[in-house]
Amino acid sequence: MSKKSKATTAPSRFAQPYITTGANALQQAYDSNQGNVSNINNVLQSNIDNVADKTLDNDDLNKASQYNQSVLSGNYLNPSSNSALSNVINTTNQDVTNSVNGAIGTRGLTGGSAQTQLLAKTLGQTDSNLLYNNYNNERGYQQQAAENASNIAEAGNNGVNTLDNYLENTAALPQSSASSLASNMASLLGNYNTTTQNQGLGSMLASLAGAGLSGFASNGFKI
Repeated sequence: MSKKSKATTAPSRFAQPYITTGANALQQAYDSNQGNVSNINNVLQSNIDNVADKTLDNDDLNKASQYNQSVLSGNYLNPSSNSALSNVINTTNQDVTNSVNGAIGTRGLTGGSAQTQLLAKTLGQTDSNLLYNNYNNERGYQQQAAENASNIAEAGNNGVNTLDNYLENTAALPQSSASSLASNMASLLGNYNTTTQNQGLGSMLASLAGAGLSGFASNGFKI
C-alpha cells in the first residue's frame, strides 16, 4: 500500500499579477524587436565577403609588411637600391667638384695632377662619410623593422580574430535574441514546479508512530 503526496512551489498571490505583466512585456519586446534583429543580421551577412576580403588581404598591411621586409633585407644599405642616397651623393659630389676646382683654379693648378689627386681624395672622403652615415641609419631602421615585424604579424592576427568574432556574432544573432528572452523569462518566473512522491507502508507507519510519540510527549496517553 502506498500513498501519493504532492509538493508545489509557486509565487505568492501578490506577486503573480506582476510576474504575468512582466512576462507579457518581455514577450512583446521580443516580438517587436524581431524585425530589427532580422535587418541587422541581413546587413552583417551581406557584408561578410567584403569584410573577409579586407581582413584576409589587407592592402595597407601587405604594403607595410613588404616595406618592412625590404628594410630587414638591407635593400637600402647601398646607393644601387637607394635612389635617395644616390641623389644625395651625386649632388654632393658635384658641389665638392666645383669647390675643389675653384680652389685649384685660384692657384693656377687647373688640369694638373694635384687637381686630380685632391679631387679624388675629397670625393672619396665625402662618399665614405655619406655611405657610413647611411649605413648607421639603416642599421637602426633594421633594428626597428625587426620589432615592427612582430607588430605587423599581431595586427594580422587581430584582424583574423575580429573576422572570427564577426562571423560568430552574425551566425548567433537570431539564436542569441531567443536565448535572451528565455533567460529573462526564467529569471522572472523562477523555479516553480509540482512534484509527486509515493509514500510506502513502512514510511506511513513510521510517520504515524512518530506522530503518536509526539502526541505522548505533549499530552501523555489517556485511559
